[in-house]
Amino acid sequence: MKKSGIAKKDRPIKPERDSAYPTKTEIALGLLKEFKVAHSLIKIKGVLADALYGEKAFMDEAAKESGGSQVISQLRKNQKIEYRGRIRSVESYFNSINKGIDQIIRVRGGKEIKVTVSSARLKVSSHSKKRFVIR
Repeated sequence: MKKSGIAKKDRPIKPERDSAYPTKTEIALGLLKEFKVAHSLIKIKGVLADALYGEKAFMDEAAKESGGSQVISQLRKNQKIEYRGRIRSVESYFNSINKGIDQIIRVRGGKEIKVTVSSARLKVSSHSKKRFVIR
């Protein structure tokens, strides 16, 4: 209806979520909890997730469920961060303020490539906390 240009006031209200159909985030957190119960002797040192899981609720809950371990996910390039009292996108911060340093790394097959590495501890606005951001 949005694509058709129908005004929001003319669209029906969004239906309530059915708990029988959990979201991908809820499924992932459930799997983490089940793993922790089934394999209580294994200490989780890190949780790695793709960009879909880069939101505050997942990252905080995954860290809590895994005993405070590191949670690594991807931020979108237009994600807002706060640096020295100014709000800007992750992309603009790393393109203008913290351009990084060039490094040569070896990838699969022994091929060497040049990469630019940069990182900072930044307040991610939508997470309401500081995160270690690497680019």
